[in-house]
Amino acid sequence: MGRTLAHRTFLGVAAAIRALPRVRGKVRAGLAAYRLLNRGNRDFVVRTTLFPEHLAFVLHLTSAHERMALLMNGYEFETTHILGALWSGGAVLDVGANIGLIALPLARQLLRRDPGVRVFAMEAMQSNFEALQHNVMINGLQDVVTPLPVAAGAETRDVTIEIEGGDSSRTGTANILPESFGGHTLVPLRVRPIDELCAEGVLPRNISVIKIDTDGYDLEVLKGARGLLEGGRPAVLAELNPVCMQWHGQSIDDVAAFAESVGYAVWPPDSYGATTFHRRRPGEVNAGDCLLLPAERAEELVRRVADFV
Repeated sequence: MGRTLAHRTFLGVAAAIRALPRVRGKVRAGLAAYRLLNRGNRDFVVRTTLFPEHLAFVLHLTSAHERMALLMNGYEFETTHILGALWSGGAVLDVGANIGLIALPLARQLLRRDPGVRVFAMEAMQSNFEALQHNVMINGLQDVVTPLPVAAGAETRDVTIEIEGGDSSRTGTANILPESFGGHTLVPLRVRPIDELCAEGVLPRNISVIKIDTDGYDLEVLKGARGLLEGGRPAVLAELNPVCMQWHGQSIDDVAAFAESVGYAVWPPDSYGATTFHRRRPGEVNAGDCLLLPAERAEELVRRVADFV
C-alpha cells in the first residue's frame, strides 16, 4: 500500500470515528489504525476543523496528542470548561500552549462574554510555536491570542528539553529534563520567571486565570510567579503529574507547601477528568489536573466550576 493511499485510508477511518457518538474505545481503535497505516511514522499533516466552535487547525499527526485531537474532534474539553468557569475578567495565561488546542477554543468561548479578552499563550519549542502562530492566524484570532516564544521557570537559567520523537522539526510534547538523564535527545532552552515577564510588560498584571501544563516543571513555573500569585490572586489549573515531577525530585507535597506559603491551597479533582474538586488531604496523590486557589476565594471558585455550563 502506497503512502498516499495509506494516509487517505486513515483519514477515512478518522472521519468515521469522529462521526460516532462518544463510545468507549473508539479513539483507541483510531490510534491502532494509525499505527498500522503509517508504520514508519512519516510526516503526515492535515488541515481540519475541531471543537464545537469549528476552529481550523493544522495538525501534524506524528504527534500523539494531535492524532487524538483529530479522532476526538477536539482536545481536553474538560480543561477548557474549567478555565472558562475560573475566568473572572482580565487576561488568561496558558503556560505550555503547544499548538493552541486549549488557548484557541478558550479564546473563542470567552469572546462571547467579553470582546476585549486577551489570552497569552507561552510556547518555547520553535516547531510548536510556529504551528501555534499559524493556527491563531487562520482563525483570525491575532487580536485575542498572543503567542509568546518563552519558557517559564523559577529563575532565568538554561535548561535542556526533550522533544517527542527526538525531532525538533516536528510538533509534539516536550519535557524539561535534568541533564543527568541519559539516552534522550535534549535541546538547550532558556527559562524565565513569569514575574520578570510581567515587570517587563511582556505579560499583563491583570491575569485572572493560569493554565500550566509543563510535564513535571509546574512547580518551577509557580515559583517564578510568586509575585503575581501574591498580588493578583489568579486561579490556577496545573497538571502536577506525579511521575513527571519526580524527574525533578519534587512531589505534590512540595506544591502544597509552596501554595500555602502564598495563601493558596491545592484542590485535586474527585476523579480523573472530573469538574468537581475537593481540598487536598495530607499525603493524597492527585488523580488529574489540580486547582491551586487563593484561600479567600477557593470555595466560591470550586462551586463555580461545578455549576458552570
